[in-house]
Amino acid sequence: MEIINLTYKTELCDINYTFTGDKIYGIIGDKKKITLLFELIRGLKKSTSGLINKDGKTFMLFEESENQIFNDTVKEEILYGLDESQIDLATICEELNIDDNFFQKNPLYLSTGEKKKLI
Repeated sequence: MEIINLTYKTELCDINYTFTGDKIYGIIGDKKKITLLFELIRGLKKSTSGLINKDGKTFMLFEESENQIFNDTVKEEILYGLDESQIDLATICEELNIDDNFFQKNPLYLSTGEKKKLI
């Protein structure tokens, strides 16, 4: 992935970086700016100017894992960024010992144990 002159209002200005190969990168810094950068990379926000060339999937892990949850249902959270044909939800239910009702729950209201299963 390559980031070229990425700018978002006054928060991010002229960000340039090339991520190469099958490496894992960590970004440390201001939490709000890092979140904004990932929102731009994922296409959740549109940059003021600049370009992001993605050649594969981008995954984000947060220091506080509960901050990763942002969809309205567990099912949407699991399927986010994936093609439904790539996942067998029945197998997931069986492996995690959960029923279909679990998929309709709002992830923000899950118990700590349920959130661990989701994450």
